[in-house]
Amino acid sequence: MGTIVPRGKKHRAVVRYRGVTKTKTFTQVGAAKRWVREVEHTLDGQVSQGRHDLLPTLLKKYREEIVEKRPYTTKTPSHLKYLERITANTTVGDCTPEWWVSFVTGLTCAPASRGRYLSLVTSTLRTAEGLWGVNVDWPSFKRGKAMMRALHLLPSKRHRGRRATETEIALVKDNAASGLPLADLIDFAVDSALRDAEICRIKWVDYTKDIGMVWVRDRKHPKQKMGNDWHVPLLGRCVEIIERQPRISEFIFPYKPESVSSAFRRSRKRAGIVNLTWHDLRHEGISRLFERGFSIQEVALVSGHTDWSSLKIYTQLRPESLHAGPVLSQQTKEIVK
Repeated sequence: MGTIVPRGKKHRAVVRYRGVTKTKTFTQVGAAKRWVREVEHTLDGQVSQGRHDLLPTLLKKYREEIVEKRPYTTKTPSHLKYLERITANTTVGDCTPEWWVSFVTGLTCAPASRGRYLSLVTSTLRTAEGLWGVNVDWPSFKRGKAMMRALHLLPSKRHRGRRATETEIALVKDNAASGLPLADLIDFAVDSALRDAEICRIKWVDYTKDIGMVWVRDRKHPKQKMGNDWHVPLLGRCVEIIERQPRISEFIFPYKPESVSSAFRRSRKRAGIVNLTWHDLRHEGISRLFERGFSIQEVALVSGHTDWSSLKIYTQLRPESLHAGPVLSQQTKEIVK
């Protein structure tokens, strides 16, 4: 773990331990050896700290002290509770590369869902390291993640290119059998390009009919979890759909996001349509905005993206749409290049 390298009349001591490297130069080799022993002892003690903490205990603490204090986190607490159950008796010290691969392999869900669960565990460990003094063996995690990708256990880098056709949307609406106004919710999702959680938390006080605008509170953002509020234009049929909703709650669509997506899945299944998700409606809405000739900056005002690299993931233009004329503005074409 520790080495001493002669450098002229001096001695350079180097200690490498679990991804940590420390160096110091001495005039006496004995001093260099003593320093190496002291650093090794210190690093070993630091790495050992917290390694006996139970992972489910940390997951619970993260859920109760961090996640549940945030607004609009309806799905995350339940996902953390699930992780608490399946990691019972696992300590931080157990998280070797082999354990990480075994953990992800045991998740009986799609690769994208595996990635989300893995992200929750790593977010918990980063919080435990930063706030609760738990040392995490990140090199082991990185080696395990590399093996997960080699085994195709995590989502690939390829972006989903699914578009919802008008026929498919009509079939799903025709096969709706729910107390929810699913047809209105589907049309609103396409024309607004909002996420299900964003739709379900819009309040009447956030809606301005005269100018066709709505405040979307705490939009999803990789770093800014709260306070990312956007004034979003309501395009297409959005105002018409809002106006026919009954005012029975402070929310325009007073439903749980998971209830909306579940109702969509049931209707889609009855319609005999495969490989179509609720989130594909957002993809469809954003793609249609580009096909109507809006620029990147204009589409971003609706979608909530802050850069093209993120926005282009949601953009799948149909080649046949070019028969109607130019799809992208000249400014957009220059950026794409």
